[in-house]
Amino acid sequence: MKRLSVLVAGVLVLSASWARAQGGDMEARLKALEERQRALEQENWVLKGEIEKLKAPAAAAKKDPGMTGYWKDALRLKSDDGAHDVALRARAMFHNRTFTTENRNNDTFYWKEIGLQASGTIYKDYEYDVFGIFDAESARLNDGYLGWKKYPWLTLRVGQFKPSISEETLRSAPNADFAENSPMSRLVPSRDLGIQLGGEYWDKRIEYQVGVFNGTGLANRDDNDSKDVVWRLVLKPFATSDDKWTKGIRLGGAMTYGEQKRTFGNLSDPASGTTFLTMQSNVRNRQERLRWNVEGAWLAGPFKLAGEATWMDLVLARGAALGTTGTAVEEDIAFGSYYVEGLWVATGEDATLGRRKPAKNLLSDDGGIGLVEVAFRFSQFWVDDEIFASGFARGDRSTDGYDQYMIGGNWWFNPNTRFTVDFFYNDWWNPISINSQFEKDEAGFLTRFQIDF
Repeated sequence: MKRLSVLVAGVLVLSASWARAQGGDMEARLKALEERQRALEQENWVLKGEIEKLKAPAAAAKKDPGMTGYWKDALRLKSDDGAHDVALRARAMFHNRTFTTENRNNDTFYWKEIGLQASGTIYKDYEYDVFGIFDAESARLNDGYLGWKKYPWLTLRVGQFKPSISEETLRSAPNADFAENSPMSRLVPSRDLGIQLGGEYWDKRIEYQVGVFNGTGLANRDDNDSKDVVWRLVLKPFATSDDKWTKGIRLGGAMTYGEQKRTFGNLSDPASGTTFLTMQSNVRNRQERLRWNVEGAWLAGPFKLAGEATWMDLVLARGAALGTTGTAVEEDIAFGSYYVEGLWVATGEDATLGRRKPAKNLLSDDGGIGLVEVAFRFSQFWVDDEIFASGFARGDRSTDGYDQYMIGGNWWFNPNTRFTVDFFYNDWWNPISINSQFEKDEAGFLTRFQIDF
């Protein structure tokens, strides 16, 4: 019995010791788990802070993107996300006209253009352009339009801009090959108010524009219910080719049509400013006005050949047809004009339709002389003799056509500065009255100094 008591007591002591040992181990394990949980919570808190730091710049940029300023042929600003940009531009083109023949308009200095422009993009897909011209007598808005350009094959433009007819007229004035455009420019619209769709297909091999305009010209509200419809199609079949002899080939055509009952005024030569067609005071475009244009160009290395032709048909009226006394007269009168030109970049750069970029600017550190071009242009303008037989124009002061020869050179000091000298010769088909004397021809020099950015 005594031995049994001792055995039980021993078992109880061992059980108590084992229980204490197990309890201590469990407590240690629980304490370790609690420490590990606190460490994980600390790590999680640190990681959350790092994630928030990474999110903050992206959120701030999305909320208020910064702007970066830089120079690329103009002063430009662009948002850091690329969604918005603006280009601030200015231009000044100072001309001189000096005649080498007597009894002409006065030799004169004159401003061709002085302008300020702001254009750019909003939210990637929307564009705008505001371009104002200023001189000593007036200020006017040349371009003022809004556009949508999400897809290259379908763009939209509304406001005042150049209707799409004639590559010569559509080109920006600072990039023209001569100081003044050809006589053909008298038959195509300069700027008008309207709406236009356009775009490019097939890797820019096909370009098109279709628009509806007032048909009344620069900054004029329409004075009748009729509108001008304008379309243009340009083909550049080798635009993606690496062959320099074919890459620069382009062919195009355009048309405008509308009923414009407006006064038809005198026509003058762009180079000399001489009026070669003097209209009677009561003549108006009575009904339809149809204009056709074809254009072509070939650019290969430093050479360019180009040409255009435009035909215009008008229904002119005078007398009782306009509500005045006298016999009513209406006639369909046709006008026509074309030019062909050649240009050579003597310093070796590739010829272009846009802004010139000298390989080395004049007086640069590497001894550049800029970019030098030599160009020649022949133009012809004519009108139906019926315009005189019907009494619409004064036959004693006008000609039914003339030839113009022009040769000149451009010296681009850098992409933004240019000096031009052109010589022109106008051969009137019929003598015209200039300062009360009849003259058969005229000649002179045009010079231009321009800064454009």
